[in-house]
Amino acid sequence: MILKVVIRNFLKRPFLHLIKVVGLSLALTGIVFIALFLKNELSFDKYHEKADRIYRYTVADPDFLGGKEFARIVNPGYIQNVKEQIPEIENFVRLRPVRGGLMKYNERYYNINQAFECDSTFFQVFNAELTIGNKLTLFENPASMVISETFAESIFGRNNPIGEVLSLPSGQFYGEEQNFTVNGVMKDFPMNSHFHPDFVTTPATDKFTYGWAWTYLLLIENANSENVKKGFTNYLAENRLDKTREMKSEVHLQKLGDIHLNSDKLREIEPNGNIRNIYVLGIAAFILLLISISNFANLNLGMAVFSSKYLLMNKILGSSKYSVTNYFFLEGFIIMLATLLFSLLFAVPANSLIVQFVGLNLLSGNLLFIILLVLVFSMLSLFFGMLPVLKSVFSSFRFNAGEKTRLTVKSGGISNGLIVFQFAISIALIIAVLVISRQTDFAYKNGMGVQENNIICMESVHSGIQQKFEVFKKELLKYNSIQSVSAMMEPPGGEANDMFPFEMEGYKPGKQEEQFDGIGVFHAIIRLHLFLIYSF
Repeated sequence: MILKVVIRNFLKRPFLHLIKVVGLSLALTGIVFIALFLKNELSFDKYHEKADRIYRYTVADPDFLGGKEFARIVNPGYIQNVKEQIPEIENFVRLRPVRGGLMKYNERYYNINQAFECDSTFFQVFNAELTIGNKLTLFENPASMVISETFAESIFGRNNPIGEVLSLPSGQFYGEEQNFTVNGVMKDFPMNSHFHPDFVTTPATDKFTYGWAWTYLLLIENANSENVKKGFTNYLAENRLDKTREMKSEVHLQKLGDIHLNSDKLREIEPNGNIRNIYVLGIAAFILLLISISNFANLNLGMAVFSSKYLLMNKILGSSKYSVTNYFFLEGFIIMLATLLFSLLFAVPANSLIVQFVGLNLLSGNLLFIILLVLVFSMLSLFFGMLPVLKSVFSSFRFNAGEKTRLTVKSGGISNGLIVFQFAISIALIIAVLVISRQTDFAYKNGMGVQENNIICMESVHSGIQQKFEVFKKELLKYNSIQSVSAMMEPPGGEANDMFPFEMEGYKPGKQEEQFDGIGVFHAIIRLHLFLIYSF
């Protein structure tokens, strides 16, 4: 009987009930995607079995670029010596970027997005699932390479890549061609990792004596990280070349799980997230939940009068409050079922767009978490969405007998309070969106006036061209469509932040400056990135 009345009520006022369903489904879809994104962000690098014992080692020097802290260290060859002196370090691994962006196989070139030269301990520190190869013997020899499944498929297709030789061509960063032998294949690193290499390989020649490298330490169980920091500080102080100067370098150890959301160092492997964005999105999801529930409750209160005849007959026939409660909750339950259906229709195309533009499949592998979110949302919506209605009906239910029998359901201040709350939050959000939008437009439209429409940036210029840049420039300027040619270390707005030896005519350093042999370079015009300005 109750179900029949509920269905009849839906059929009589489909548009009003559709508003309820669409409002709840949009809110549920938004909350689910925000929650899945937060789950992904908070789970970065947690899949490593030893994540709680892995720390990234960095050093900040106040005499280098104003004390800015870099995510990688220079000349990390001393890490092996420090490990032998600090018993709390179980293992370590250094990652040095493979530069150039190209690998050669059978005289064909293939793009690489990210790759590292690493220590043979890579698979002893980090978790990476191998599809081919043995972790214990993969890196026994120099120039031994392990490639990802995607990279293997792009080069070898379905053929077995073991034993094949890939070459790092000479060019912008390497004077001679270097060969590497494929010894294994690993699965692609998950999205919630702060690096995603196409391959990792042991160096062909040196052992990280020079250059830059991201350095990770695996500490023993229950190790005190402060003792490790003191050990590094003492080692650096004892082995610095200038014994007369006070040791000012600061040693930092950062937990692996904190890198993605709590690191703002220079030269990160990949762009990191921000913990403040997590708080903002969490608050946004909570506000979305409040608005959706208050809107649901308001509509329920407003539409309660449409059920007045049914409620009146129940009261006259002596029905208990339990039957009235069943009626409203059955109505809410059907609405929630429709909400889930609409949410599914919204979520699938939304997830496809996220995959297409961001490359992040939030729905994959999160079924149990999504079910939990849906159950919590449904219970909260049913309870808090129906509670004001029941309270209003039971407290303001009046039966007036006279010439005309009528029923009044007075919501009193409940509805007014919900409406005021809902509109206040909505107005605040609209104002915030307008302010942010105008500020963003202002930032885009009032820049420094750089015009990029007629600029071509040619990255990874070969070293041969760099050495004869002036000749190459003259040849390019012979074309009428090219107005100007220049070269820089980084594209405009890029992150250089390096120091280089320099000589300047007429410049004699003072006593305090004699110890420095480098100058900070930001966007210097040197021969690494080539820019062509052409005319239309």
